[in-house]
Amino acid sequence: MSKSITIASVKGGIEDFVNLDKARGRLAVVYRPIDQLKLNPRNPRTHGRKQIRQIAESMRTFGFIVPVVVDSELNVIAGHGRVMAGRLLGWAEVPTTQLGHLSEAQIKAYTIADNRLTDNSTWDNGSSHSNSKSSRNRNSTSGSKSQALTWAISMCT
Repeated sequence: MSKSITIASVKGGIEDFVNLDKARGRLAVVYRPIDQLKLNPRNPRTHGRKQIRQIAESMRTFGFIVPVVVDSELNVIAGHGRVMAGRLLGWAEVPTTQLGHLSEAQIKAYTIADNRLTDNSTWDNGSSHSNSKSSRNRNSTSGSKSQALTWAISMCT
């Protein structure tokens, strides 16, 4: 059974649907004005200027792919760097998904998990997507998709 994603735009703060229907497992993506989103000053992950510029360049290149996660008061739970990059780019609105079903304790736990779980992964240096010189050289000569891959690898080094 396939899951569907609902995409809507909020104008004037009016929403006529539920953002998360737990019974169906549906996630709603809502485009919200970026200036309405509130960054958490105690976010466990910090973002320097260089990283914000890198995120902005990635968003300019690939688009805004991962929605910002917000609570019912539009406090950012996940996606602080994407919001800051969107502001740097001058974007008026960004895709969000609202989590209204989590308790305050669950939101804190999710924030930590969202920021820490990627720390547990490792790079497969034998993979064509890995951050190695041979990948950079091999991929830099075979078209625009490979150029995008080369760019992405160079942004992370």
